[in-house]
Amino acid sequence: MAVRRWFAAAPVTGVIFALLVPQPAAAGSRTVYFLKNSHVVAPGKYRIGRRQVKCGSARTVIAPRFPDYGGALPGMIILNPGKLRRISLTVRRFVYAHECGHQIVGRDETAADRYAIQRGRRMGWLNRRGVKQICRELFRGEKGDRQHPPGAVRCRAIANAYNDARPVPEGRRARNFNVETGGYR
Repeated sequence: MAVRRWFAAAPVTGVIFALLVPQPAAAGSRTVYFLKNSHVVAPGKYRIGRRQVKCGSARTVIAPRFPDYGGALPGMIILNPGKLRRISLTVRRFVYAHECGHQIVGRDETAADRYAIQRGRRMGWLNRRGVKQICRELFRGEKGDRQHPPGAVRCRAIANAYNDARPVPEGRRARNFNVETGGYR
């Protein structure tokens, strides 16, 4: 789910510049290729299902050619809408929350998974069935790479994160959850 190796090696400044300023495509440039036909959505204006999602001041970049479900750069969450349409609503929310987690915890995939699971449970959109969906739809058979643990390892870690997370307090509304503080307003 995170930025793949070829993208992680790209200079961040150049990628941000490419997102903000139209540039002619350089021959063989994967960065420009995946940004083709992309657009930026202001913080709090992107919807997953009927619910608006927000990750602090991070903008959402809708990039149909992005090679994975989502990715993150400082201040940006990158999503591939075509890939996201193939997965369930709960798993789409997990992908967004995972990429949001990178805004808060950095590049650590396990910490971003843990952040997403805990956020989902506290906000009330994630239950045990949803944890199983995430494992089935995203991690089944994944071997892992330099940045991502194997799928079975990730599934055990997110199950533990779910068990450790506090559920939504009785009588609280999930929409009052504040990403920046991790609590309720």
